Amino acid sequence: MVYKALTEYLTPLDGFTEGRAAVLAAARALNVSAKDLDTATRSFNAHGIVPHWEQAIGVDTDQLLGRLNITDSDTGAGGGWWAVSKSDDSGSEPYSIRAGRTDGSGSPKLISPNDGRYHVNPATDGKTVVWAARGPRGVDLLSRPLTGGPIKKLWSNRKSIYDVRVEGGVVVFSASVRTGVPIRVAYLRPGDEEPTWVDTGGRRNATAMPSLHGGKIAYGRRTYSRPGGYLYSVEVLDLASGTTTVMPQLGKPINVGQTGITGKHVFWLADEVTDQGQRAVRRANLDGTGVVDLSKEQGADALHPTGLTTSEEAVTVTSEAASAPGAPYRNEMLSKLWQFSADGANRGRVSCNRGEQSAAVSAGGKQLIWIDATTGHGDLVTRSRPAGNCG
Repeated sequence: MVYKALTEYLTPLDGFTEGRAAVLAAARALNVSAKDLDTATRSFNAHGIVPHWEQAIGVDTDQLLGRLNITDSDTGAGGGWWAVSKSDDSGSEPYSIRAGRTDGSGSPKLISPNDGRYHVNPATDGKTVVWAARGPRGVDLLSRPLTGGPIKKLWSNRKSIYDVRVEGGVVVFSASVRTGVPIRVAYLRPGDEEPTWVDTGGRRNATAMPSLHGGKIAYGRRTYSRPGGYLYSVEVLDLASGTTTVMPQLGKPINVGQTGITGKHVFWLADEVTDQGQRAVRRANLDGTGVVDLSKEQGADALHPTGLTTSEEAVTVTSEAASAPGAPYRNEMLSKLWQFSADGANRGRVSCNRGEQSAAVSAGGKQLIWIDATTGHGDLVTRSRPAGNCG
């Protein structure tokens, strides 16, 4: 019965409910007795594997779009809208971009064409959606108004395009134009036919992990310097004046992570100690003054952050606990979301859901949108405020 279910009914992406349905369907196809069919049904029931079981596991989030079945794609939000990639239920269909309202009202819109390419890494400011379309001949940077209309190709590259951001017609991204050339941050202003690249000052140097707000771009920089090797810093480029401000550090970073910028502050992840992946969550004023760590790299409360997203009220990081080789994989080791108030006074878990939490993006205020795997599928979910202490 189980063999028939595995070989004829199930796919690699099916979950518990589909497993139950497959086994019971296989039992009926094999004409098992009513007694044995009832035994199998009650066995599933006894373990809580019943239709809509995920509604009873205590999720504290609101679902915006279910069963995304995607990997390696960011989520975008802005101006009351979200944008995300989605495949079909089997995960075999190339990804397309959907967009919807962050308050959950209305129905999601199909933004990208279903043309056999993988449409990924969307960003939106509530007026326009911008994303990358990966095809066999390269990657196109595309845009389309949320109100509809034709899709516009902004730029093409032979390699991948990452970290897409959009605000008021300005588009920011990072890319490497060919093998052997480090990744660099670039921007397009309305009417530009070619991107302007942030100057790295050398072939070994790189810029990456940009954020965009109010006509200013924050990003991380890697600079090669003899004889000490690479130096790492965070900079803010003012597009209106063309000036660049280097953010002071509290130590000597051996690496920096994702940046975030608001109307008052710059945030970034700072790694200054060789350890198990802990990083500080650092903040500075836009002019580089007032540098402080909201979360220190060392200590009992140190996090292992890999991602960061900001609003005027809060900064949220994605943190995954370190684990010893061969240790059992437990819920507390999965990536979880931690939110800090912008002044650093408050800190708490965004959600107490038991699954992996990834691809998080701020939707303004304390609201966050992310991909949550608690139900056994990658669902786009949201919360309007942090849950606090999950115990």
